[in-house]
Amino acid sequence: MAEDLKRILTADLFHFMVECRIPFSKAEPLDFVEVGRDFMSGDFADRCQERAWLALLALSRVGLENIPDMMDFLPPPADPDFPVQCLGLQLVLDQAPRSLCSVNSTDGRYVNSYFDPIAQRLVDTWVSLPAKQRPDSWANRKDSMSLDYWILLRLWLGAPLVHNGTVESQKRALAFTEETRTVVEQLTEQDDPNRADRDTILSDVYAFPRIIMEEGAPVGEGVNVATWSWWALKLMDVHKPIVDRFGRYPYQNAIRGLESTEKEKEWIEKTNHFAEAPPDVAKKVKEDIAQGRWTPLGG
Repeated sequence: MAEDLKRILTADLFHFMVECRIPFSKAEPLDFVEVGRDFMSGDFADRCQERAWLALLALSRVGLENIPDMMDFLPPPADPDFPVQCLGLQLVLDQAPRSLCSVNSTDGRYVNSYFDPIAQRLVDTWVSLPAKQRPDSWANRKDSMSLDYWILLRLWLGAPLVHNGTVESQKRALAFTEETRTVVEQLTEQDDPNRADRDTILSDVYAFPRIIMEEGAPVGEGVNVATWSWWALKLMDVHKPIVDRFGRYPYQNAIRGLESTEKEKEWIEKTNHFAEAPPDVAKKVKEDIAQGRWTPLGG
């Protein structure tokens, strides 16, 4: 099975995924209004759909219990191409499902219950590498890319930590974003103004859906590498108060076949059912779980 996957999970695919998710220069200063616009758009899904979908289909047919070590599909960590390929594979596992597997169908179940555990195992592996081999390290990347590009690379490498709806993973994600923030502050000689509102940011359980659905990415003449970073890091951090309050993401309950508590139902109502699967899909997922089966991806 691993050999079959190796024909699909290739270096060429991984480079393609990185180009789809970060379609910007590695060396030139970036227009962060354009970066934010791309971040919030569905363009990534359009760009990667044809090839990424084939990879997701292949992985979905293996069965979660049979998934091989994802590091087997990457070059050795000492290889100069390891960081880019690692990010590309991470994007296949973390971003492609979120873009291509809608909660409006049973495909949505695969995001959190199938691909996320695989993505998390990959993160756990590269995070534990020696410092000189870490793909996310600015010290290791500063000679091959700009700070502008590195911020995006590190953001997408660390995204699975945020997407993991456990208290422990949220602590790790908070530390990860703080490391990023410190590098940006040092190199831009600017302090993140959100530091003054840390208590509010880390307690607001409605900030994440509000930023995504109402506020969006920053725009205007003052948007630069620093200001965009403060926004993106805040976006990552505001996942934590939701998990701190509920021990999970309430909007995932329906697609995971879980019952919501009264407090979670209140949150779901106040966010206008943000990112929640519709009742008919939730019913089908529950039936599948009860029968110990998965509706095939795309089925």
